[in-house]
Amino acid sequence: MAGADAEHWDERYRAVEIAEGRPNAYLSEIAHLLPTEGTAIDLAGGTGTHARWLAARGLRTTLCDVSEVALAAAVDIAGERGLR
Repeated sequence: MAGADAEHWDERYRAVEIAEGRPNAYLSEIAHLLPTEGTAIDLAGGTGTHARWLAARGLRTTLCDVSEVALAAAVDIAGERGLR
């Protein structure tokens, strides 16, 4: 993504209070179909709501997003929950 896109998302995340959140209903519904070990990637994952949920289930999870602000918040929240 272009620098302008990253700036747009950084500003958007700076403008809101970032909460932990819960995974969307669909992900929760199919939880029984998902593995509890292995590797997962959350692309365009923002502050990592789904990445943290997957990691808490036992998956080694990588979060990717264009916004450094969102990623910094994700690291902080994950650290508070004892996740990497």
